[in-house]
Amino acid sequence: MARQRIRPQEENDDDDRETRDTPKKTPKPSRSNTNGSANSNSAGNDAGSSGVRASAPQPVSLQSFDFVTPTVDSNGNVKSRERKSANAYTEDLGGSVKLEMVAIPPGEFMMGSQDKSSDEYPQHRVRINYSFFMGKFEVTQAQWRAVVGSNPSSFKDCDECPVENVSWNDAVEFCRKLSARTGREYRLPSEAEWEYAARAGTTTQFAFGPTVTPDIVNYDGNYPYGSAAKGTSRQRTVPVGSLGVANAFGLYDILGNVWEWCQDVYHDSYSDAPIDGSAWISGADRNVRVLRGGSCATRFGPLASTCEYSAAGVSDFRR
Repeated sequence: MARQRIRPQEENDDDDRETRDTPKKTPKPSRSNTNGSANSNSAGNDAGSSGVRASAPQPVSLQSFDFVTPTVDSNGNVKSRERKSANAYTEDLGGSVKLEMVAIPPGEFMMGSQDKSSDEYPQHRVRINYSFFMGKFEVTQAQWRAVVGSNPSSFKDCDECPVENVSWNDAVEFCRKLSARTGREYRLPSEAEWEYAARAGTTTQFAFGPTVTPDIVNYDGNYPYGSAAKGTSRQRTVPVGSLGVANAFGLYDILGNVWEWCQDVYHDSYSDAPIDGSAWISGADRNVRVLRGGSCATRFGPLASTCEYSAAGVSDFRR
């Protein structure tokens, strides 16, 4: 999984940044994230949102949904497609715009890399002893407009495409406004929560196996990982979920399409990193935040699920 760092007022020419309710040149927000049980008002371990509570929220109603998770071999050939199910609830943002949040179970995983030259060294076990929610999809342009009232994206005229050109501060503000509107606390995921949710119990280089292809991940297919063949290079975002596959927790586009903001500040190694799923927000420059997951322009050649992109563009990048 790709990792990047970005500073405020800076852009990276390779990726898009976005947020997911837990980059390249055009930043986006990450997916939204809330924490705790289905009846909790608190985002708990979600990253990036201060969360202003408007009023006592209604208990959420979890509904089961089905999805397909592929497994690929080292050449990128799909070996199997498994039908799975997960639970989610839906926030009504008005105007027929919905936000779906998927329940992520407690668990543990090995975070980072064994490569001593990597900024993700040392590899370490993280135990997340609480459940939380992550956005089923990256935040779309329609969702951003419904909450914020504007659309900063470069790839416009696509309401179901992920929003981009969003700074980390913008992403935090989106979560704050969403919290105020719904009465539930939303925030960005911690980096550990993000990787745990992205891996979804797998130990391979990517959640789908030892490599990926443009058929299941929107990245620059001219630069494949490992033994996979070259493929499509779209060089633009696609509607969320349009590739038709999710990881084993039911999260779509967790790799590629747009970079996703995390709450954490960037550190050049994982020495002394938290092991309980909490965000690492001390001991480094608070203007440099972490992006995960890659974008439509990412070259996965040297990158994978353990890669991180740190962003020094806190003011200018995604949710």
